[in-house]
Amino acid sequence: MKLFKQVVRVFLLLTVATFTVAFISSFIIPGKPEPVKIGLLIPDNRSVAAVRGAELAVRKANREGGLNGRPFMLVVRSLEGPWGTGSKQAVNLVFDEKVWAILGSQDGRNAHLIEQVSAKTRVVFLSSWSGDPTLAQAFIPWFFNIVPDDRQQAAALFRDIFPTPGGERVAIASDNSYDSRSLEKYFLEEAKKAGNATPSRFSLIQPEGDLKRAADSIKTTGADHILILGGPSASGKLLRLLTEKGISVPVTGTLQLLSENEAADKNTLDYRNLKVVSPVNYDDAVYKAFRKEFSFIYSAEPGPVASYAYDGMTVLIGAIKKSGVPDYNMIRESLARTDYMGVTGRIRFDETGSRTGTCNIAKVMKGNIVTDNTSR
Repeated sequence: MKLFKQVVRVFLLLTVATFTVAFISSFIIPGKPEPVKIGLLIPDNRSVAAVRGAELAVRKANREGGLNGRPFMLVVRSLEGPWGTGSKQAVNLVFDEKVWAILGSQDGRNAHLIEQVSAKTRVVFLSSWSGDPTLAQAFIPWFFNIVPDDRQQAAALFRDIFPTPGGERVAIASDNSYDSRSLEKYFLEEAKKAGNATPSRFSLIQPEGDLKRAADSIKTTGADHILILGGPSASGKLLRLLTEKGISVPVTGTLQLLSENEAADKNTLDYRNLKVVSPVNYDDAVYKAFRKEFSFIYSAEPGPVASYAYDGMTVLIGAIKKSGVPDYNMIRESLARTDYMGVTGRIRFDETGSRTGTCNIAKVMKGNIVTDNTSR
């Protein structure tokens, strides 16, 4: 009898304990679901444009429910530092942060380092800034590029500068960076194929006094057209000097000229006869909606860096949603089938991961960009 009473007592205590735990647990808020991490690599901590563009795409995806209730999370790493930092940061994203994919807003040199990590880990790497065609020529299945490559940009620039074969005397002003040298190479190849004279070349990386001499030399050469390969800072100074010297020949710049990661000379877009490779159709409804939200949140206008980062993150998120699981091959296959109308136009990829289509060449009039009717 005594043993029976002890068993009953233990049973009652366990019942009460179980009920108490269940009762308390009913008031505990369950933890947040584990986020789906996507890495973003930027040149340095001052490069906020790509972060803002990618962040805006993540916000939109999370408003729409994320991945089956799991929120998307942006993990940002800077490539600033000694040579090789790009691969170290990519490795950190893959093995420490366990990202599902990587978006890179970087130059071509760092893109090659990141691509090597992608090749070894099979994590998708989508480049949203460098147009170096040799990235795709490595035939890494997990590499994709959302910007027109340097061959596409060079062909568009050549067609615009030389509407008819020959006749134009072109001066190239370059900052001699990795990406500028790459684009110059393909532009010169286009000129050679067409039988045009080799353009004169001038450096943008000079003290103010040397830039003045460069402007004088450009005037002396009697150039009919100037191609600028560089960012807005030095390019803007050269454009201001050309204006001061009464030079008004047509000038065309690449995507770099519009980079909002670099402070622009206030007169950059005031040059009377300026065109640029443009990533967007400024009259397009998709772009207008993006621009409105971006400007409202960040109190700044989105440039090409933010626009490509936004589209890049959007298509990565779309591919992850289609795969539904952190399977790198499934994400890659979903991304390869992308057919999406973004703020930078229609996004599709060829078998090497390069973006298909052509470039826009946009006129700049009184500081405002006006899109031509170039095919997108």
